[in-house]
Amino acid sequence: MKIAVIADVHANLYALEAFLAYLADNPEIEHVWNLGDFLQIGPHPAEVTDLILQDARFISILGNNEQALLHRDTARFPEDEVAHQDWTIAQLGEVRIGRIGQLPGAIDLTVDGKRVLLMHEKPLSSELTGDIDFICCGHTHLPSYEMHGTVGIVNSGSLGFAQGHTSACFSIFDFSETSITIQYHTLPFDRSALKRDYERRQVPGREQIFSIFLPG
Repeated sequence: MKIAVIADVHANLYALEAFLAYLADNPEIEHVWNLGDFLQIGPHPAEVTDLILQDARFISILGNNEQALLHRDTARFPEDEVAHQDWTIAQLGEVRIGRIGQLPGAIDLTVDGKRVLLMHEKPLSSELTGDIDFICCGHTHLPSYEMHGTVGIVNSGSLGFAQGHTSACFSIFDFSETSITIQYHTLPFDRSALKRDYERRQVPGREQIFSIFLPG
């Protein structure tokens, strides 16, 4: 069984479309684990939400960006970020927000006898137990792999805005009868079209987003 793992799409339609094209070329990939933060930062919240929630291959959880939209506490955020949240909510509409609100914050799975936890953020060491085989997480936008005792902690990086990369980052788990392999992948996407869409849609906070996530 092959499973793709993505995180932090951040409303980047072009990165998501590049990933979906990869899936079309690799039909042996049966499922996609989507580890949250598929909203905010990018200019395509509605389109990304529709593609993810309508695709039966996707198993999705909430990230901190979805939680911020579902449980508003505007005092925690600067003014430009609140404006970006307001814009995202307006783009989504009530029906999409209702569907997003039904997603879990984490999922505990067993695949070929291996216990896998899907979480957005890496858990604290005190939360790890010996009967977990893998934890898949995101949040940092930085691909990584580490061992905590016998637990493999896999961060696939960010599909939408990967730290240190100009490409979309994700990983593939290959569960065979005798072993498990994890491969990290990158895909190019149209960054110039992404920037144009920020301007065309007048996305609040885009100047700061450009300086942090789309420099150059």
